Amino acid sequence: MSLNNLLPRLPIYPLPIHPSTPYPSTHPPLTHPPIHPLPIHPSTPYPSTHPPLTHPPIHKIGVQFMQWAILSGIEGNLAAYEAVLADIRRQRQPVTDLYILGDLVGLQGDSEAVVRRVREPQPGEPIPQVCTGWWEEQCFSLHGFRGLPDAPELVERHGLEAVKDLWEAVSRQTVRWLADLDFGFHELDCLLIHGSTVGYGDELTPETPPIQLCDRLIRADANTLFCGRSGLAFECWVEPGALRSTVTTLDQTTPPQEQGKSPRRVVGVGNVGRQGGQPSYVLYNPGTDQVRFKYVQHSSARGFGAARPKNKQG
Repeated sequence: MSLNNLLPRLPIYPLPIHPSTPYPSTHPPLTHPPIHPLPIHPSTPYPSTHPPLTHPPIHKIGVQFMQWAILSGIEGNLAAYEAVLADIRRQRQPVTDLYILGDLVGLQGDSEAVVRRVREPQPGEPIPQVCTGWWEEQCFSLHGFRGLPDAPELVERHGLEAVKDLWEAVSRQTVRWLADLDFGFHELDCLLIHGSTVGYGDELTPETPPIQLCDRLIRADANTLFCGRSGLAFECWVEPGALRSTVTTLDQTTPPQEQGKSPRRVVGVGNVGRQGGQPSYVLYNPGTDQVRFKYVQHSSARGFGAARPKNKQG
């Protein structure tokens, strides 16, 4: 006799197609954990048995990998600019953005060569983002692009001879290119500008009254203002206790508005090419909000090179 005939016959049930298909009462039902779709947004609530997913703030995604190099005041000093670029290439964390806050040109050195170098970065170098500086504005005045004619600010500061020197240092074709530069850059919660929103000649220093620094920051709607007009490297924090602002127009005066009380700062980015100085610039990490001042070893004797050729105006 077959052994199969001695075994008790057990009922055979097909497997259910779906977990909700009922089993006979002699079989305990299968249990499955509930299946919940992933939420589309971090704020979507989960069932109580599931812990919520955590996401980094959206504005920080990718920011931790950014590093800005911010400089100003090359003023025709090509050798000093090359020294700064070499120092930028040596950084352990690569520089992702390069900002030049005006004053590419000046009375010394070879302004035309500096402009060509800025316009033609080498492979692997970040593309410079350049805004207008004080020396560019003097060129616009001399060539009748904008501002007061005959560059009265230039004459007041450097004398009549400077008018002739600047005219010969920067060609009209280059001035046309300079005239298309931005006034400044608003990136994340930072303003990068030569002077301030008041004007290219607004010179902020560590001795500037705190209320004036606070005014410039509020006008810029920025937590950090990077500027280059003074040529100084500094970091000034402003911590207002209580501050209200009003706007008065010809028609009305708006009600007072409370301004934020969180600390803000003004950062002077130093200068690259002023004669007799050491090239300096700033490294800024938007992810950590850290500012580092960099000073480059450079022979000032090499900074301005041979006498520049006179440019043809065209």
